Order: sequence, then structure tokens, then C-alpha cells
Amino acid sequence: MQAAIAIAIAAAVLTARAPARAAEPVGVLTLEAARERALATHPTLVRLRTEVRAAMARAEIIGTALNPTVSGQVDATLGAQPPSEFGDPDVSARAGIAASWTITDFGRTGADEEVARRQIEASEVAIDATERDILVAVDEAYWSALAQSQLVAVAETTLAAEKRHREEAERFVAAGTRAAIEVARAKTQEARALAEVARAKTAARQALVALAQAMGLTVTPEGVSGVWSQAIADEESEIAALAAGAYETRPEVEAQRRRVRAAQAAVRAADKGLLPFLSADAQLGVGSTGLEEWKPNWLVGVTFTWPFYDGGRTSAEVAAARVELEAAEVVLRELEVAVYAEVSAAAEAIASAKSELAAAEAQIAAAEVELRLAEERWKEGLGSGIELADAQTRVAVAAADRTRAELSLALARARLLRALGR
Repeated sequence: MQAAIAIAIAAAVLTARAPARAAEPVGVLTLEAARERALATHPTLVRLRTEVRAAMARAEIIGTALNPTVSGQVDATLGAQPPSEFGDPDVSARAGIAASWTITDFGRTGADEEVARRQIEASEVAIDATERDILVAVDEAYWSALAQSQLVAVAETTLAAEKRHREEAERFVAAGTRAAIEVARAKTQEARALAEVARAKTAARQALVALAQAMGLTVTPEGVSGVWSQAIADEESEIAALAAGAYETRPEVEAQRRRVRAAQAAVRAADKGLLPFLSADAQLGVGSTGLEEWKPNWLVGVTFTWPFYDGGRTSAEVAAARVELEAAEVVLRELEVAVYAEVSAAAEAIASAKSELAAAEAQIAAAEVELRLAEERWKEGLGSGIELADAQTRVAVAAADRTRAELSLALARARLLRALGR
């Protein structure tokens, strides 16, 4: 919690120092509204989507390698060649249109296109993983903000009770049924409750700043409105089964599978480095020697090129591509271990949070009974202000513990959803 508050404070400072610019106001948010806003405008997602579009554009360029090209050509030369004399050079010129077409490179361009296409697919699935991580961050920040708003309500309820106790103490002292120290003690408790309200409100504002940061906003929401998350249907299921299902559905696992396929395609593409080319060329124009008489000329030809040796470049590229494939396969195996650990931790956290919540519910029920009895004794002149203050404090502590237990359970469920790839 302290780390979250520190992040929130840093975000607030950075926001204050940023250049002023118009920002759309954000009112009281529900969880769904916060999620939708984050998916639509979060700068990280906008950047990744733009990068995918740029990669698609670059992939289109690869396919143009086999398209025909047409260009205009004009050239002029000065030189002496037989039968001309060395000291009596001729001037020649030519103008025309030239066309060139690589008929086939025997699959080299197709292999490059497959690599680019599979890399784009992996990037698109990786965006799904980033969306999920952003949503989890929004969920966690939202639940923290909701908890802080409820803690403000707990503090304000305690303050109202302490104010009522102070007023009762003043009436008792005025009637001569209590000592003046009871008023002083009640005022101390009221002042303490007032300070707790101020601290709770500060923490609530910081939680809203953290929520804005998780959503990728430069304006702080006015508040949050909602109820605690409900149970996940399979949160009590056997961990190994959950982990196996998560490994099949997690977007980052699928993205890594596609990176492996892209690496396999890269090996195949690199292995085509020494394949031949078959191209056709055509020229049509006019030319002149000595710039005196211009005559039309044309040329059509087919060229077959086979690079038998490229100095070891192709074999080196194949070796590098195979190493990258091995690395991608290792990352995929690492993800399997990480998924199992994450699912296990989230499931254990849910079980622990449920136990904490049950204990908090029992604690607050007992504390409320104790407070009711203490207030009755106080009004009848049997109990002291210390007894009443202690009972009131225990109710406030129990209510805060219940809110924190609700927060722990909501965070654990959000993390289980992330672990399951949802």
C-alpha cells in the first residue's frame, strides 16, 4: 500500500509539472467505464496499435520486390573506341523507356513475407496481453480507490460518533453527573477522529491519481462507484487444471507461440539465400552517335542469375536464425512455469483473503455488540469514557479491517483472472 501511495504521489507531482493542456473531465467512474476508457485511450495501447500498422505497411513493401518496374532513361557518353581515333572521341546519346521484371526468385520473397506476416500476428496477440495487463492494473487501482473511499466513510462515521459522545459528555458534566475530565477525553477522541478523516481523504485522492495513471489519463477522476467483485466461477478449482487451461489461453503464451513460428519461418527464409533469380528486361528508345542521326533501338532479354557463393553470408544468417528459434522455444517453456506459479499464487491469495474476510466479519459483529453495550452503560452512568472510546475504536478498526479484507479478495480475484488469461 505504501508503494502504491508513493507511486500516486509521484504521478501527482509529474502531472502538476506537465505543461497545461485541455483534458476531458472524468466524473465518478464505474469499473466498466474505467476499463472501457483505458482500452480506448491508453497511450501504450495506441502506440502498440500504431506500430502494428507500421509493420503491416513495411510488409507490403516486401511483396513489391517481384513487381515490374518501368523507368525513363537518358544518357550521353564521350569516348573513343574503334574505329575512332584515340584523340578524336565520339559523342553518343540515348533516350528511352526501360522495363524490368523479376519473374521469380524461387520463393525468397514469399519466405520473407511469411516471416513478416507471422511477426505481425505475434505483435497483434501481444497487444491482447498488454490490454489484459492494463485492465488488471485498472482493476487493482479501482478496487484500491473503492477501499479508500469506504475507509473515508468509516472515518467519518467514527467522527460523527465521537462528536455525539462529546456532546453527551458536555450534557452530563453540565448536569453534574460526570467529571469534567470526561469532556476533555471526548474532545481528544473527536480531534483524533477528525485527523483520521483528513488522512483517509488524502489517501482516497492519491488512490484516484493512481487510477488515472493506470487508465493512461492526465486528469484525475472525481471518484468511483461500485460494489466488490463477485466470486469467479472456478476460483476453487484444482490448481493444476487451472494452470493447464491458462497455458492454452494466455495471450502472451499464444504470442510467443507465434514468435516461434515466425522464427521457424525466418530459418526457412535464410536458407533460401543462395537460390537463383529469373528476370526479364526490355528497352525501347532512340540513340545517336555523334549527335547527327537519331535511330530507334530496342532490346528484350531474359537473365538467369544463380549466386553459387556469397562469402558465407547465407550460412551465417541460417545459423543466427536457428539460435533465435532456440531462444524463442526456451521462452515458451519458461512461460509454462511462470503460468503455473502465477495461477497457484492467485488461488492461494483468494483462499487467504476469504479467511481474512470471514474473520473481519466476525470481528465487526462482536465489536458492534460491545459498542452498543458500552453506550448503554455510558448513558446509565455505569461506564467510563475510556470504555466507550475503546469500544468505538474497536468498531472503527474492525470496519477498516473488513474493507481491507474485501480489497485483498478483489485484488486476488483480479490477479487470478489475469493468470487465467481472461
